Amino acid sequence: MRFLMSIVTLIIVPIVAVAVAVILLGGGSRAASLPGAIFTTTADGHIVNENVRYNSKIEVYLDGGPGPNAPQHAAGLPDGLYIFQVTDPSGKVLLSEDPSKCRVVEVEDDVIVRLVPPIELGFPNNIYTVNSGRRGTQIIPCHIQDEPDGVPGPSGRHDTNTDVDHGPPAIVVQLMPFFNTPNPGGVYKAWMMPLSRYEANGGNLDAAPQPLKDRGKQIGYQRDTGFGPPRDQVKTDNFKVKEYFPPEIKVRKFHDGNGNGVWDAGELEIGVDQCLDEGWDVVPCPDGGWPYELTEPVDGGSVTNTYYTPGIHVAGLPGDYRVCELIGDDWVQTALYVDGVVLSVDRCVDLAIAGTSGEKHEVIFGDTQLGKTSGRKVIDFDADGVKDPEDVCPSDVEDSVNHPGCAHVDVCLEGIDNLGRTVGPECKPTDNNGYYEFTGLYPGTYRVWVIEPDEFHCSMPALNDCEYPDLAVGSGSAIDDLDFGDFSLGEIQGVKFFDRNGNGERDAGEEGMPNIEIRLDGTQNIDLDDDGSLEVSLATHTCGDIVACPPGVEAGSYWFLDLVPGSYVVTEVTPDGLVQIAPEDGYREKLTSDEVCTGKDFANFGPCNGLTPGYWSNWRNHYTEAQFTTLLAGTVATSIAEADSFLESLGCDDGDALHCMRRFLLADQLTLNLTQDPELPNPSDGSLVGACSIDEIGALQSAIDDGLAILSNASAYSRDDILAVKNRLAAFAELH
Repeated sequence: MRFLMSIVTLIIVPIVAVAVAVILLGGGSRAASLPGAIFTTTADGHIVNENVRYNSKIEVYLDGGPGPNAPQHAAGLPDGLYIFQVTDPSGKVLLSEDPSKCRVVEVEDDVIVRLVPPIELGFPNNIYTVNSGRRGTQIIPCHIQDEPDGVPGPSGRHDTNTDVDHGPPAIVVQLMPFFNTPNPGGVYKAWMMPLSRYEANGGNLDAAPQPLKDRGKQIGYQRDTGFGPPRDQVKTDNFKVKEYFPPEIKVRKFHDGNGNGVWDAGELEIGVDQCLDEGWDVVPCPDGGWPYELTEPVDGGSVTNTYYTPGIHVAGLPGDYRVCELIGDDWVQTALYVDGVVLSVDRCVDLAIAGTSGEKHEVIFGDTQLGKTSGRKVIDFDADGVKDPEDVCPSDVEDSVNHPGCAHVDVCLEGIDNLGRTVGPECKPTDNNGYYEFTGLYPGTYRVWVIEPDEFHCSMPALNDCEYPDLAVGSGSAIDDLDFGDFSLGEIQGVKFFDRNGNGERDAGEEGMPNIEIRLDGTQNIDLDDDGSLEVSLATHTCGDIVACPPGVEAGSYWFLDLVPGSYVVTEVTPDGLVQIAPEDGYREKLTSDEVCTGKDFANFGPCNGLTPGYWSNWRNHYTEAQFTTLLAGTVATSIAEADSFLESLGCDDGDALHCMRRFLLADQLTLNLTQDPELPNPSDGSLVGACSIDEIGALQSAIDDGLAILSNASAYSRDDILAVKNRLAAFAELH
């Protein structure tokens, strides 16, 4: 057998020598195959090809030389500088994450003896930089020497340890950092080749690996051209990492702004985009996420703790876990996603954790906050369609007439929420101050309207349209000030009467006058009839003839009903022969809701009818002495005897001017007193009043005043002066 081997050796060696000679002479394009081998090993170099017992990538080291129990020169690499990398099994996807300059080792006497620092390769330092997006530019060392020796370096930065199989200076080199393999079986490939060949292939020691993506997801880095092809100068070794990633449970919460049960674009995540305060009100972050409870197994039982979204929990033990969201007042759960699957809403989710590596679960709750609408029903006193400061709901005590228009009036709501459910109609009465509200409204579109009480009209939000349509209620919306304004129609009433004494006031016995025209003109504050005009012009007649008087209403009364609040003027059309005493220019009224203006009376008197002196000469035919004595009060006669003297028809001649003046003065004074005393017989033609006036003579009261002035100082007046006043008084006394 040894003889045969010797023959084979003798035959092979010349052939190899020839091949080498051919290559050296330029007769071929390929270099001789690289002798030796590489192995993946544990952190102390004791076990090689440990393809099933690597539990973490940090445990995988590179051994470039003899295996365990082998002589040092067995499978040894030629001395020199080498570069290594990690890829997927096919070599198409680079997994090493740092530049090649960080992965250069030196082989001496068949074993790796050191990791070569980049500064020895002509670079300025032993670091490299990367741009990691939001974190900015990072400066990273090529190598971190983690202690103690023989233990996996936790930093994952090419830790080096002594190879215990061969002793110093032999070392093993940590392969990290490298990306997770895309290989379904979790297989990686380690590569090693001479640095000179790497550079000859066009490799760039300083280049940062460029990401390689598949369907938008990174699977590694683009292949390093320095490793070929050709690949006749490389050594490789496959290995497998059984890295264990403990299961995770992620809990999230979104604010379902439209309440449709779907996490729509733009809807905010609670605890990330917006937060909650202690009262469950939404506030800007940072403050707090959404509270939830996690129940997890422990040895011998389970434990429940409260956390806030977003939360990530390591499920340390296999078993049953439960996630329950807590719900505050006015919040309603609308959505539940578990591992990307939409489920029926439920406050709690049960998860069975198998404990497999990389197991992940995600629970997403969606909630919406209930909204409300509110407002007031007020009396729009001036009916202008605007809520003025004085437009309130008056108390029942203050205004019992208007109170029914705003208190205990039904306001209604109906609509469709964003889940397509019909809401309402629901009606509720306003309180004693006109306030109402609808709470617990799910996001949706609603309308609010009022059921108008009898005899009231709506002015807000629009005339005869007491409705707010198409109200968009979102999560937590508070739509306030949905106010309604009402008013009722007013009245103006009065009486036209004959003012016998002309004092402008209606005294006992002064009767109403039927069939007199009364006019109302002005401007109403709102166009209730929708006829395009605010101007008002009305006419009526006092009742008792053309207009019948209702039962219990006296003749001479008038009324204007159903008046919209506004500004009005009420005037009379004074009949011929009468004089308007009061008011001087009519009544100007600013009418408000349900206001009834009464007592708008018109006083007239005339014609100026008096009683002749002869009537008073025969006073005993009409009055008793007691009645006549009453009439004498305030006149020029202080006794019946004196009155008889003044009233005598004889003796009133040109020679007795003063006595004659007294006679007519007394007659006029008695007539005025009689007119003002309804208890005494008063002939229908005895209507002389102080305001009575005769053309070119003037008013009666002026003549009386002049007569009284003469009597107080008769010597100061001539006979002609006295006769002139007598004639004026006689004109009034002799009216009939």
